[in-house]
Amino acid sequence: LTEAQANKFANEMIDQVTRSKPYYNLDEGLDSVDWITQASSTKARTFEIPDRLVVEFLENDVESILRHHTTTMGMDIELTRAFGDVSMGNVIKQVTDEYELLIKQAPTTAERQTLAKQLQDDLRDIRGLRDRLRGTYGASKDPHALSSRAIRTFKSFNILVGMGSAVVSSVPDVARSVMVEGFKQVNDKGLKHFFKNARTTIKQLSKKELNQAGISADAYLGLRSAQFTDMGDMFGSRFAWERNMNQSVGVFFMLNGLNYWNQFMKEFAGNVSMLRMTENIMQDWSSISIRDQEKFLTNGIDQQMHSRMRLQMNQHAKQEDGEWLPETDLWTDTTARLSFRNALNQTVERTIITPGAGDRALWTSTELGSMMTQFKGYGQGSMVRLLTAGMQEKDAAFWQGALLLVGLAAIVNEIKNVQYGIDDSKDTYNDKLINAVDRSGMLGWFTDVNNSLEKISDYKLGMRPMFGSATEKPIPSGAKFGAIFGPTASNLSTGGAIASDIIRMEADHNTAKSARFITPGGNLFWADPIMDGVFNSDVN
Repeated sequence: LTEAQANKFANEMIDQVTRSKPYYNLDEGLDSVDWITQASSTKARTFEIPDRLVVEFLENDVESILRHHTTTMGMDIELTRAFGDVSMGNVIKQVTDEYELLIKQAPTTAERQTLAKQLQDDLRDIRGLRDRLRGTYGASKDPHALSSRAIRTFKSFNILVGMGSAVVSSVPDVARSVMVEGFKQVNDKGLKHFFKNARTTIKQLSKKELNQAGISADAYLGLRSAQFTDMGDMFGSRFAWERNMNQSVGVFFMLNGLNYWNQFMKEFAGNVSMLRMTENIMQDWSSISIRDQEKFLTNGIDQQMHSRMRLQMNQHAKQEDGEWLPETDLWTDTTARLSFRNALNQTVERTIITPGAGDRALWTSTELGSMMTQFKGYGQGSMVRLLTAGMQEKDAAFWQGALLLVGLAAIVNEIKNVQYGIDDSKDTYNDKLINAVDRSGMLGWFTDVNNSLEKISDYKLGMRPMFGSATEKPIPSGAKFGAIFGPTASNLSTGGAIASDIIRMEADHNTAKSARFITPGGNLFWADPIMDGVFNSDVN
């Protein structure tokens, strides 16, 4: 090739490989829909060049490759299986046809306009949920652009400097099984098995069942951690520094113990829920309580499906120390097996709150929205899976668990006060109660909004001023920026203040304390004494 031909070829490769979108926007037209009939992961390579010549540009992280493959292909398979095609065209057409019929029958222009707007809103939500499941909603048109890379890097950095004590903050998860199943079930199906003779056998069989239901893999995949921290899209090959940041996040979730904590809590909750389900399946539908019937129905198991599951249990289940273990891998009724595993998965995801595609506002999945609301996923998921669901069920277990949840949150607050050297000796009971409710997540995203409002208004507005547990006080501008624009703005503000102190030769003890807040691993709970020494902190 001549130099001109080589440059032309290189530019074509950049446009075709590097700069092309690694996903398909299903609403860009029929050409895009036709194009996605063959998943990108199944296509042959179009850039014929030896790997050794482009090795620094190739992705070698197996976890990243699998996540990208699952996002682009696995979800497409499931959408096609459930709705007939990836674009969910049949569902969209059905909704549109029903609305058009209602619009024609509407007697007034105002009603027709209202129905037309509802149609557009519903189609927006359907497409938004579809694209969010596929991992493309709000994704950058060019994930390789510097702005997109910067946002992903900042979000990774925020995790490294802000999630060190995540396990301590997650202690209230212990109460969630009580809120969903009740004290009796948690004791009989959970705690007692730690002391039974057959505990090893029950644990092994339960672990196998939970793995098959896609529950107990958080220690390896970090599914709940990723939902909490809103890591965003994983598209495209990265620069070395970006790849290293992403890998550091995966290691960090091991160092702070969050992945192991999540797996333990999901396994415990899954064991309680599974044994409760199997016990009720082995009884006649009419003999189980109305509350347990409602739990089955909530997860898509009606009386007919209950009977089909009972038939499979009679043929294949094992009984160990009075507990029924389903052995669903032996079931011949594939629909019943899938329904059981889905119901178990849904129950555990709700018990140990893991935000799903439908729990969060669509705008929080855009690049700017996800950066502003990073670490707010739990609040949004909690509003749906904890507060709304619990109030609708009107179950005594909910209030039992709520008291335990707030109590554990109060203990966490005391631990945090000791960790950060906060003097709370002047706090009243009212102060501690409001702080505990805030920490517990009981009120969902309301507490996130309330906390932002309090900081922005210098504590003139909000829940604490309303109940007299906070006096008006000026809040630093950096904290206000963080309350509005998220942890990225807060960390940038802190970094700017530190740089200003250094440039003006005014760095002091407070500068060192601020530097700790933007140091990766600076708030790891087990490294706290070390960090106190490194930054010469006066925290005891």
